[in-house]
Amino acid sequence: MSFNNLKNNYNLARVAWNKAMKRIDKPWGYEEILVDDNGYLVKKLVLEDETSMHYHSVRNELLIPVTGEGTIMLDDDVLPLVPLTPVYVKTGG
Repeated sequence: MSFNNLKNNYNLARVAWNKAMKRIDKPWGYEEILVDDNGYLVKKLVLEDETSMHYHSVRNELLIPVTGEGTIMLDDDVLPLVPLTPVYVKTGG
């Protein structure tokens, strides 16, 4: 296979991946929808700034930081966000 064919195949795969993965810009950075299927949603959140306090009244969330560190406030508790340590956020939390 020639270099140009490899390059074209790579570009086609990249375009297909970008179409499948939806990027949503936010004031604090962006999120990418990785999977939206059968009642669950997987997002990659990239935090470039701090976020405001908010809650979700519709769904539970499982947050799994991959890199970096920070804190999250759940009810009146401030908990650390540490890579690969899951934090469960209940609906309304």
